[in-house]
Amino acid sequence: MTCAQCEDLLAARFDGLLDEAAEREFAAHLAACETCRMALDETRRLVQRLEEDGRGVVPSIASAVMDQIVHEQAMRLRSVGMMKHVARISIAAAVLVGLGIALLYGMSRPIGGRVYAADLSVAREQAERARSATWKVSYFSRFEGPAGVGSRWFRHTPMVQRHAYKAPGRYRVEMLNADGEVVYVRIEDQTSRAELAISHKTKTATLRYLAESSHPPHGPFERYQEMMRREDLRSLGKEEVAGRPANGFRFELRTGLLGEYRSFDFWLDAATKRLIRCQQPGGDLFNAAEIVRDRGWDVSEGETIEYAGKVFKRAPGGVGDQGSIASEIAFDVELDDALFSLVPPAGYALKAVEPPPIAEKDVLEFMGVVADYYDKTFPDRMPQFAQSSKEDLERLRRAQEAVRQKRGASPAEVKLVDLMNRWWQTGIPGPGPMHVFITQQITEGSWKYLGKGVRLGDKDRIICWYRPRGSRTYRVVYGDLSVKDVGPEDLPLPVGR
Repeated sequence: MTCAQCEDLLAARFDGLLDEAAEREFAAHLAACETCRMALDETRRLVQRLEEDGRGVVPSIASAVMDQIVHEQAMRLRSVGMMKHVARISIAAAVLVGLGIALLYGMSRPIGGRVYAADLSVAREQAERARSATWKVSYFSRFEGPAGVGSRWFRHTPMVQRHAYKAPGRYRVEMLNADGEVVYVRIEDQTSRAELAISHKTKTATLRYLAESSHPPHGPFERYQEMMRREDLRSLGKEEVAGRPANGFRFELRTGLLGEYRSFDFWLDAATKRLIRCQQPGGDLFNAAEIVRDRGWDVSEGETIEYAGKVFKRAPGGVGDQGSIASEIAFDVELDDALFSLVPPAGYALKAVEPPPIAEKDVLEFMGVVADYYDKTFPDRMPQFAQSSKEDLERLRRAQEAVRQKRGASPAEVKLVDLMNRWWQTGIPGPGPMHVFITQQITEGSWKYLGKGVRLGDKDRIICWYRPRGSRTYRVVYGDLSVKDVGPEDLPLPVGR
């Protein structure tokens, strides 16, 4: 599925009009495409607002226009052959289509100049067809000069990494120390859903079975392949990269409610069109001229670094204060299968760690703890409850810091932070158990959250519902965290079947 198809189907997804195959394609695309995930989040928030006060919006649109909107959405679905029926379309989704999803999507789309995707098709196809790849990644932090004047980017040690990839879905990461020696290796096999972590210092290895992969499903440079499909990248012109002429491109976007600006740069060999360098953030935030290149630094040592007779202070740590550069990229190289073996080296002690089973009771416990944290009221959003506003994010950060320092945290804050940390330590993506539960144990698209403003303990108000995989009925959760089995015809809102 392309970004354009994903954009066309955003409103239909909310109405349950996609068939199971389309739902799987939609979910797979979202897993690999950050831009479309952000667009979906923005769409979800707007749909919620429109559903809450839709009566004030819809009368301003003439009925004939509404008919045309519904017809247009039906034609979009038919054009991609991914619909089950178009018997109903929600007011919110219709308004989304009528006002133009592109306007909403523009909040998360590139904001730069114009580069046609066809110009990058050779580079994209080379990356897509590659059966193997190697590359190096260096990580940097920005430190500000005296009185906040001037800044320098210092490279982390031992955070220089060598990467290797071999299809299908095998990854190897080697972490190097300041002397260039391999001190740690992590191998992931997506087919086996397993990861082997090897410490050469302690001669130990840990085999972990993964609830979810940390890598994209279709190769390591899938994000940049998606960028190469866009038609509104910014051209950076031609520069010398790794000793040869290269053409540069920048992907720019604003994300989330806070409108944070992000940028990504990538460079293609001018002769071969191959991808040879990736940088995040782009050079407008991560200025290569400010990189200290003569050595690496242990940036964990403190908040300041002395360099060239000056004291540099660690920058606040926002979007533009941490950077990474992927270089020495090579495709279709010969790689021995032994590099990706899940068997530890001879003489290394092996420990196997199974992923924790996630049950409905775990999700109910987590939701109750979240509601208790919000003064015994369920939040506006779930599961990403802490991303609904800047205030939410700041509040959670303060709570985490207070718990870490064991100073001033309320019992509800301690309970939430401890529970989140407990789940993070299992290696599954958060928050808590909810993301894995929703993506792996329930029917795709069946999760519906209605808990905004509901008081914890209210037995007559619905918090959420979902349909377990293989079930014909829905599990409906109430404010007192009791659960009932309900048929789709008895839910208060219609659902796609």
